[in-house]
Amino acid sequence: MELDRSATHGQFTPFANARSFAPPGDSFLLSAESSEIRALADRLWPPGPGSEVREPRARFRVSVAKAASECSTVGESWRVDPPHYLVSYGDRLETRIDTDAATVDAWVGPGLLRTDPYTASRLLLEAPAAILLATRAWQPLHAAAIVGTTGAVVVRGGNGAGKSTLAARAFRDGLQVFGDESILVHREAPHRIAVAVRELLIRPDAAQLVRPIGPIREVLSGDERKLRLAMDRSPTPVARETPHKATLLLGDRDRSGGALLTPIGAEEFVLEFAKGEIPQERLAGCDPDRVARAWAAGPTFRLDGHRDLSGAIGALRGLLENAI
Repeated sequence: MELDRSATHGQFTPFANARSFAPPGDSFLLSAESSEIRALADRLWPPGPGSEVREPRARFRVSVAKAASECSTVGESWRVDPPHYLVSYGDRLETRIDTDAATVDAWVGPGLLRTDPYTASRLLLEAPAAILLATRAWQPLHAAAIVGTTGAVVVRGGNGAGKSTLAARAFRDGLQVFGDESILVHREAPHRIAVAVRELLIRPDAAQLVRPIGPIREVLSGDERKLRLAMDRSPTPVARETPHKATLLLGDRDRSGGALLTPIGAEEFVLEFAKGEIPQERLAGCDPDRVARAWAAGPTFRLDGHRDLSGAIGALRGLLENAI
C-alpha cells in the first residue's frame, strides 16, 4: 500500500536527552521527552552501546502529545510501503519507521501511556526495533522459540499448524518463550536467534486448551480476532538472544495416539522447513533457505499429534533439558 508521505515529520532532529540502548547485535539512540518512555525502554534493553554498533546508528524519537481522542477504541493499524512503515493506534499513538534512514519517529497520548503501557511499549519501541533489526544484522523467521538453560528449540510450521497454541501452553507451564509467530535469526551466524516482539496471540477456540493465566485481551490480527495473552514485564531487561539448539517442525496435529517426536534427516528437513515460509522472510535480502541448510546440520525433529498438548510439552521439555 502506498503511504501518504505528505504527513511525515520532516528532518529527523533528536531531543537533547538521548540515551543509548543495546538490543541484540545492534545499538541505537533513544530521544524521549518523557521519563515514562525511557522507563519502558529500560525494561526492554540493556544500556548501550554494547559490543556491536552498526551504521547508520538507529535513532528513535518519541514525544508525548495530546491525543485527538483518548477514549478511542480503534485498534492498531499498519501501513507498509518499504522502506516506510506507519502504525497507528486510533488517535492515541502514531509511529513512523524508515528502515533506509534507520529512524523511528513517534508520538503517544498521555492516557495510553498511563493506562496501557504494554501496548505503548510494543508499538513505540519493541515492534519498530524488530523491523529495523530485520533489515540490518538479523532476518525474520516465521517460527516460535521455546528457551531452556542452554538455548532454544525453534518450532516451525505453516499458518494454522499450532505454533501459537504450543508456545502459549509452554509459557503457561513455566517455560520461557521468545515469541509464537516470529523470531530473528542472525544473517551471518544462524546459530544466534533473538526476540522480535515478545507476545503470544491465540485463537479464541484455543484458550480452553491453553488455560492461560493472567489478563487476556481480544484483538484484531489482520482480519481475524485473537486473544493476546499477558507475558511478564520485568522491571529489568530479560534475555532477548540465545543460541539455537534444535528445530522442531510441526506435522499432523490430529495424529491418533498422542504426541510423537521423530528425528528427521537433512534433506526431508529442508523440504519441510520451506512449507512454513511467509513473504516477509524474503524482504531486505533475507534468505530462509540459508537458515534451513545451516540448521539441517543440527538436531531436527518432526512433532505429530501435538493436539495432545501435555505430551507435546513433555517432548519439548525433554529436548530442552537434555544436552542436545
